Amino acid sequence: MRILLGSEHIPYSLDPMRRGRARGGAHCGGGGDGEADREPQHGGGRPPRLLPRLLRRRLRRLPPHLPGSGPGSSSSAAAERDAEINRSLPGDAFDAVARAKAALEQACPGAVSCADVLALAARHLVSMLGGPFYPLRLGRRDAPFSPAPSSAHVAPDLPRTNMTAPQLIALFASKGFTVQEMVALAGAHTVGFSHCKEFAGRIYNFENRGPNAFDPALNPRFAQGLQRACASYLKDPTISTFNDVMTPGKFDNLYFQNLPRGLGLLASDAALFVDTRTRPFVEGYAANQTAFFEGFARAMEKLSAYGVKTGRDGEIRRRCDAFNDHP
Repeated sequence: MRILLGSEHIPYSLDPMRRGRARGGAHCGGGGDGEADREPQHGGGRPPRLLPRLLRRRLRRLPPHLPGSGPGSSSSAAAERDAEINRSLPGDAFDAVARAKAALEQACPGAVSCADVLALAARHLVSMLGGPFYPLRLGRRDAPFSPAPSSAHVAPDLPRTNMTAPQLIALFASKGFTVQEMVALAGAHTVGFSHCKEFAGRIYNFENRGPNAFDPALNPRFAQGLQRACASYLKDPTISTFNDVMTPGKFDNLYFQNLPRGLGLLASDAALFVDTRTRPFVEGYAANQTAFFEGFARAMEKLSAYGVKTGRDGEIRRRCDAFNDHP
C-alpha cells in the first residue's frame, strides 16, 4: 500500500473490545443492560494505519446491506470482499475484525457477535483519533447465511465515490437517514484514504478536456499535487492519498472546512457543498466541531440500532471470516 500526499499515521495498539456490555447473555463478566457506554482508556503506544481503514470499512457499508445480510455479514465472503467497490479496502481492514473476534472467542466463547465487534471497533477508533464517544446498543446477532453469492448484490446498497448529492440523499433516505445524518456520517472522511482510481476522473482528462484537465471545483494546487501523486496509479493501483490532507490522523471537522476550499477529494465529497440541501449542514459543521461531533454521534447511535438481528433471526458466529456450519 502506497499512501501519498499526506502525513503518515503514527502506529498504536487497538483493543476495541475491552469495554462494552451486551444484552441477552452476550457478555462475559459484567452488566447485561445491552448498552456499551464506557469510554475507552487512551493508553500508550501509537495508532496503526488500520484504524482509519476500519472506520472506512464501517462507513463504506452504509446504508446497511440487503435484508438478511446485515452488519454481521461474513468479512471475507466473496460477495462482499471481492466486490469491485470494496477492493479499495485493504485486507487488514477486513482482517482486524476477524482478529478481534478470535481473541474474544478465547476469552468469551459465543458471547459477542461479529456485528457488535465491528460496531465497537469503529467507535473505539473514532474516540482514539480524537472524535466523539457515543452509546451503542449491543446484543445483535449475525446473519446465519449469505443471501448473495455475487458482488452484484453488494454494490447497489453502497454509497459510491462519484455519486451526486441527490443520489446520496435518496440512498440514505431509503434506509431512514435524514440529510443531516447523511452529511454527518460523510464527515468520517476526515480520516482514512482513497485510491487514485476512485477520483482519477476528477484530475485527469476531466470531461474529455485534455490529459491534464481537472475538475474546476478542485483547488488548482491540490489538483496538480494529486496528479503528481497518482501519476503511476494505472501501473500501481495501490497508490492512495488521504481523504483529509490537512489532519489525516485526527478525527475533526477539517473535512467540512476543506470542501469550500476545493480540497474535497472525492466527487461525492465535493457534491455536498454544491447541493442546497446539504450545504447548510456542511457550513454548520465546518464552523462548529462540537455540532459535528454531536451530529455524528447521534447518526452512529442510530446506525447501531438499524436492522438489528436478535434471537432466532440470527446467530453468533464463531469466526467473522466464515459462516457457522449448519446441519
